[in-house]
Amino acid sequence: MFKSIICFALMIGTLIAQDKTEGYKLKYELMEVPTKKYAEINGKKIELKPEPLVKRYSLGMSNYAELSELINISLTQKGKATYISRMNSILVIDQIEGHNRVIQILNESQEEAYNIHVEINYKNTKSLARKGIIINTGPIIIKDGDIKTPRDIRIDGGVHKQSSDETQKITLTTMSGYPAKLWAVETAYYTKSMSQYVWINHRTRQPVQLNEHLRGTTNVGTELYIKPKYRGNGIIEVELVPMIRVKKPGGGYDKFEVQTLNTKVTAYQGRPINLGGVSKSTNDFFASLFNPTGMVKGDGTNYLDFTLTAWAKKVGPPQK
Repeated sequence: MFKSIICFALMIGTLIAQDKTEGYKLKYELMEVPTKKYAEINGKKIELKPEPLVKRYSLGMSNYAELSELINISLTQKGKATYISRMNSILVIDQIEGHNRVIQILNESQEEAYNIHVEINYKNTKSLARKGIIINTGPIIIKDGDIKTPRDIRIDGGVHKQSSDETQKITLTTMSGYPAKLWAVETAYYTKSMSQYVWINHRTRQPVQLNEHLRGTTNVGTELYIKPKYRGNGIIEVELVPMIRVKKPGGGYDKFEVQTLNTKVTAYQGRPINLGGVSKSTNDFFASLFNPTGMVKGDGTNYLDFTLTAWAKKVGPPQK
């Protein structure tokens, strides 16, 4: 079983898409519960609990944000489950009874695995460059009214330049239900603008006061993710997820989602959908981030002016 789990993880990492295979669902086997043992202490019969079992479970196609509350209440009194975001897995420390309840939740929540291939065709990249996004060569920083070159920025995905400098496209592949990054940009933050939004921690899914995390830092970035989900019959639901990225004093980053701006659109497999104008609130959010000093006033640049074309391909079972 452990070998199968490793094979499945490698399959996801390399994103192997196959059309003519049966769908695959991750499944764990329940563990045998040991016979209870007792001891008599001071005339009282006391149950002897074994040492808690430590085991990591891949979530497969399950979403931790949707299952976290259910998993936590399924544990025994002293049980603990920790989410490992970079591996999309949970580390469970509990008695076997608690592990088995977690296994049942994971097995029941699994769906058939799909790869989602996405082509993003940006419009007006010259206009976007004036506000901090350069799709081809990397973004810029607008700080104190000056334009500066960032040290470490990248745009995920392979960039293909077309005949016109006005449009460029990138191609991305992700698993159904998992986010893919469209851009990552460093920028000077504007405190007044940020405080009007509702924020949650991307990892823990808990509400946060963003200003507390912005104190004492000048390294702030913004990222835009898309999270496609295959719904069957050629329908792909696409969610736009804007985030703020803040460098922590001890190293690493914290990421915060703009909870009130998550926007979902429906796409049909292989058909382009124009996301320009879909969400005015999201567009206004990026406008306030990329234009903190009021440069280019009156510019009606639409930051979501791009078309998205998506295809879903079923993932086959791991090779044995």
